[in-house]
Amino acid sequence: MYNLIPQFIHDQCEQNATAGSFQATTIFMDISGFTPMTETLMKHGKEGAEVLSNVLNKIFQPIIHAIYERGGFISGFAGDAFTAIFQGNDSLSVCFAGQAISNTFTQHGVQRTRFGDFTLEVKIGLSCGDAEWGIIGSETHKTYFFRGDGIDGCAKSEHHCNKGEIILDEKLRALLPKNVIDVEPVEPGFADTVCNHYFRLSNIHATESDLSKDITGLTLPIACQFFPETLLLARQIGEFRHVASVFISFELISSDLDGLTIFVSYIIRMLDRLGGYFNRLDFGDKGGNMLIFFGAPTSHEDDVERALNFVLILKKDLQDLEELSNLKWRAGIKHGLMYAGMVGIPLRCEYTTLGNAVNFSARLMMKSSWGEVFVLEEMTRLKGFKFRHKGDFQYKGFKEAVPTYQLMGKRLVGEHFYVGHWVGRKDELKSLHAFIRPIFKGKFAGLVYVYGETGIGKSRLMHEFRQSIESREFGKSTLYKRRKASVTWLNCQTDPIVRRAFSPFVYILKRYFDQVDSHPLEVRKRRFDAKYHQLIEQIDLKINTENLRKRKGKRAVKRWFKTTKIEPTDSLRIVKQVLFRSKAILAEFIGISAQDSHHDKLGAKIRYENTIHAVKHIFIAMSAIKPVILHIEDGHWLDDDSIALLKAMTHDVANRPIIIISNLRYNDDGSKPSFDIHGVQSQVIELKPLSKSELQLLIEDELHCNVSTKLHNWLFDKTRANPLFVHRGNWT
Repeated sequence: MYNLIPQFIHDQCEQNATAGSFQATTIFMDISGFTPMTETLMKHGKEGAEVLSNVLNKIFQPIIHAIYERGGFISGFAGDAFTAIFQGNDSLSVCFAGQAISNTFTQHGVQRTRFGDFTLEVKIGLSCGDAEWGIIGSETHKTYFFRGDGIDGCAKSEHHCNKGEIILDEKLRALLPKNVIDVEPVEPGFADTVCNHYFRLSNIHATESDLSKDITGLTLPIACQFFPETLLLARQIGEFRHVASVFISFELISSDLDGLTIFVSYIIRMLDRLGGYFNRLDFGDKGGNMLIFFGAPTSHEDDVERALNFVLILKKDLQDLEELSNLKWRAGIKHGLMYAGMVGIPLRCEYTTLGNAVNFSARLMMKSSWGEVFVLEEMTRLKGFKFRHKGDFQYKGFKEAVPTYQLMGKRLVGEHFYVGHWVGRKDELKSLHAFIRPIFKGKFAGLVYVYGETGIGKSRLMHEFRQSIESREFGKSTLYKRRKASVTWLNCQTDPIVRRAFSPFVYILKRYFDQVDSHPLEVRKRRFDAKYHQLIEQIDLKINTENLRKRKGKRAVKRWFKTTKIEPTDSLRIVKQVLFRSKAILAEFIGISAQDSHHDKLGAKIRYENTIHAVKHIFIAMSAIKPVILHIEDGHWLDDDSIALLKAMTHDVANRPIIIISNLRYNDDGSKPSFDIHGVQSQVIELKPLSKSELQLLIEDELHCNVSTKLHNWLFDKTRANPLFVHRGNWT
């Protein structure tokens, strides 16, 4: 089993202790050369990953033993760096450990591999002081931390190092016996907030005692409270994989443990739900930071989207946590190919990633201000998110300034922007127009499933369909002549990550009632009331106009109602009554809770049924004004409660001008997912790959030139005639 947590933390957890502090001497060690070596070996695929894994083992084995044989332990890794702690004021052991680590790099600093020679160098900082520790999280998923002057001090000492040097501060030098070590000042007179001077360690005039320290192992039940069993017992396999790295920095004005526990526990719960990996929690003199991965050790096809969704949900939810009103945070996100695997040896190691991407996420975080999330230009191509260009900034390792963007939020469904000509799909578009004809006669048109693999063009088809509806003429009467079709198009966006009950319908009704989560509650209530009143007024207008038709029978009015298929007056009155009764329920549904609401006092089952009834009738009310097209984006991710709502919406609605259209991906086994709604007319459209002639039109539009037959045939094979692969240039 891999020791992914310190033995000290294991023992404290076993004794049900959660916090404490002690005096310690400390080491911070940072290796340079791993990142360029990683980037070079990436070019060699699996063989390169094996070479890198071997180098990691060869380097870390002696330096980890150098810590543990002298009674210390590694509190945490930071990629190719780590912090080690020696309990008490054992100043000599920390110096001997530092010297042993330095000797390792003198002997093995040049790593010779079949893909070239790589030079690795080390910088070592030593200090002493308080070490505070804590264990936070839930019973099923915990994490731990160390912080304090002793932890900050060794990192500060390392900042004064040149490669190959060991630097200690004045505090540690004062603890050492006289005439035992040889040191020389670093930058004499340099002032620091903790101590006055730093010193370069050159020699130790003492003999070490026996190095055979007792090293015990972890127990699986305790270790599983921090990391999944599959990771603890995994085979040591390193690999190159695409990972989204999220680096978060935060500050809490209060240093009490309660606020930190609430914040970190919330992060862990959310990551467990979203499929992310909580790598570590660190503290320095400028606050805390967290490193989070999406794509390692478990990968998903939408790891970048999950990372962006994670920080957006974090931003929204933290606004509602009064306990964290004094929290400041910022983040950087970078996606790229990285080495993912164990760093260290079974005695003490960490599952992490190495590569430019993880380093760049930290640099993006440092460049951002509080409350901001920075990304690079490559992420701005994601269709579901909004970004703002913050400027072109200089970053370490780049000669030119790099365009940098701030993540602003989710892009509303229907805001997708498409470039280039739309190719093919004419028959499918014609079928969609045929399927919706009943709604213009006041009838329910059933369900339409649009199936296709990722990138095949389902969303583009729906975009073009909507555009064509809004510009197309319907009907033959003079009333409709040169009149655009008038429909209410509702986009329900499912969420593959946060599959909360009714979330697509909450989303669309928030838009309908002009709700913005960041606005004050009073503003949201005022907007909801105004929109609700407007809807009831529109229903009243329909009722009054119907009464006018019955009394006067004017030809023009008769013609209007004949063509629009207005509902009978009694049916409209029922809709109005339901709206009056459902106002509080719908307000609560979109997050506007009413005090002393009668609905809050009902049982859970009755509240659930009332909610479905109320939401169904708000859509019926909309359809009484104009025909409704309810488009469910990515219906394969629809939650069970939303499916229950759909089943209710399709019951007893024969004379409601509504149609439900959903685009879905195939299941993993190739079968077609559905909402399992019976007794309702259902239509199916399947989007297949483009034909050869259609693909040629698309490629020539993309490249702005004619293509040869040979290139055309090659691209047809490489892209599988999938429009997304053509647009992204996935041709290799």
